[in-house]
Amino acid sequence: MLKKRILLGAIMLMSLKINIFAGEVNLYLNGVKLGGAAPISLRNTTFVPIGVISRELDLDVEWNNPSVEISNNVEHVKFNIDDINAYKGKEIFFMREAPFFYENRVYVPLRAVSELFGYSVKFSDTDKRIDVRTDIITPPVKEEKIEFERSPNLNWGIWNEINFYNNHQYKSLYLRDFSTGKSYKLNTTHGFETHHWTPQNKIIFSGLNAQDEGFVHIFDPEQMKTIETISTRIYDYDFNTNKLYYYKNNTYIAYDLDTSTRKEISRDEYIQLTQNL
Repeated sequence: MLKKRILLGAIMLMSLKINIFAGEVNLYLNGVKLGGAAPISLRNTTFVPIGVISRELDLDVEWNNPSVEISNNVEHVKFNIDDINAYKGKEIFFMREAPFFYENRVYVPLRAVSELFGYSVKFSDTDKRIDVRTDIITPPVKEEKIEFERSPNLNWGIWNEINFYNNHQYKSLYLRDFSTGKSYKLNTTHGFETHHWTPQNKIIFSGLNAQDEGFVHIFDPEQMKTIETISTRIYDYDFNTNKLYYYKNNTYIAYDLDTSTRKEISRDEYIQLTQNL
């Protein structure tokens, strides 16, 4: 499982190198401004050094790379670096962003940590202020109302979300394993994003990498890894025939995923084959 997390983390980090540490916010606990390392804003999620938040909330921290466990006399929560799942007892909670290392510190999502321990979090966009209150109880939400696009075998679900931050639009694609309840972030892009299930329960998704180059990934949830990458911004997919049509190196290609064969086609053929997709 650790290997799977690392593979997914590599996919995510490739796409997150897009000015991710832009902007700062002020953090208040019960009305008192906290010092220490400044919080970091990343696409509608605020991160704080785990040492700062645990000290102020009087929580015990145990670090066992790549895991960090936070506890008090009642609750015990486990986070993993580059894992968007939080573990509280036998329950799994979904977080939109995962903990990460930055400047020799472990940063964790503030709202997730606070609410998992029952504390209230309120954000004021006007003055970039976040208030955490320990005297207001907010129970964590284990299952959000998410509209999944189910895989043909119904074992998996994908969904995407659009966030706006610093006048940029970010699109994130997530995967849910219904057998375990765990979620995974497959990709975040600041450009276009499309995705499809194939009849063989693979995921085709696209976007822009850190160099603003278009790509198409073919991802296998069973192996939890990308099995093929195609560099292109122009593509279409036909679920009924399981064929991927794309443009690369001034050439239009018809790619039959069932037979793993590629055939060069003309521009007119491309238009005709993809006009109803």
